[in-house]
Amino acid sequence: MQSRKNGYQKAAQIALIPVRFLYAFLKAVLKTIFLDLFRNIKKETIYTFNKEEKMKIKQELETKHLLNLVNERLKRVERLVYSIFNDPDYIKRDKGKHDLKELEKETK
Repeated sequence: MQSRKNGYQKAAQIALIPVRFLYAFLKAVLKTIFLDLFRNIKKETIYTFNKEEKMKIKQELETKHLLNLVNERLKRVERLVYSIFNDPDYIKRDKGKHDLKELEKETK
């Protein structure tokens, strides 16, 4: 008798797997649509009517972009300085030549 119950329970659990998957999928989609929709509408209205907020976000993006550029240049310069003292053949290799060309372009 217990073996039949175990068999039915296993069959029921297996049958519920697609239902659980569908529930999780629908919940995620509906949550994304409705909760994020209201947040996005609120943000868009704030950005449309509040010029200061819009400029603040624009300035943050520009600052991050400039910071990334400076970090790239700094790494390139560090590689070249390291190569001068420890690996003089670096400048003669393709990567070294590429670094020098990029630095020349950026300084002009």
